[in-house]
Amino acid sequence: MKKFTTLKFCVLSFFFFITPIIYSQVGINTTDPQKDLHIAGSNGTMRIDGLNTTNNSNNIVDDPAPVYVDNNGDITLQPSLVQTFMPINVIDFLSTTTISSNGGGVTADLYTTSITLTQESLVHIVYQFSVAITRKNGDVIVDGASRLFRSGILVNSDPVHLGYSTGTYTNNPGGTSGTFASGYYYLHGSGYVQLAAGTHTIKLDVLGFGGDFDYKMWFGETNQDRFQVVVSR
Repeated sequence: MKKFTTLKFCVLSFFFFITPIIYSQVGINTTDPQKDLHIAGSNGTMRIDGLNTTNNSNNIVDDPAPVYVDNNGDITLQPSLVQTFMPINVIDFLSTTTISSNGGGVTADLYTTSITLTQESLVHIVYQFSVAITRKNGDVIVDGASRLFRSGILVNSDPVHLGYSTGTYTNNPGGTSGTFASGYYYLHGSGYVQLAAGTHTIKLDVLGFGGDFDYKMWFGETNQDRFQVVVSR
């Protein structure tokens, strides 16, 4: 007679408890964070969707906005602080331009440029450029009559100039011998205008006038000419 032995297996259940390791500092692109949150790398950045242009009205496209921390430590976005920058700063910006007349007034456009603003801004325009004056045929002026030269800035379609500047030239040496003063003179002007967001045209023009006396005027012949636009927003 055969005997059968019945084996009974007891299944023991083991429960493993894993204790989480808590790091006090978090590093991105680094295994050695130096602060609570450390983003390493020369191009490391952080994005908060709640502060982007879509979600926050204080964030204007192409205009960096300042981030503040309130008394609770919350990061908030505020309207832009006053920022000043110079989008246009050109030296020796003129090609030589001449005007001439038997005495009547003559105008000419010397320089045209434009700026694009992302928000309403206060714009300061500054310029300087050279002027040389002779008789219409190129002779030195010795008749004692004054010749007037004037410049100004026009912005968009506004007919009123900004930064008007005016000079006159008179020379009557009589019988005096020797060398008298002549050469280059300079017109310098500046003005402010409040402009809305958008693209704006800025134009520099000149006027020459001699009354009953002829003249010829050269503008922008030296390398000391400068045109600047300063924006504050």
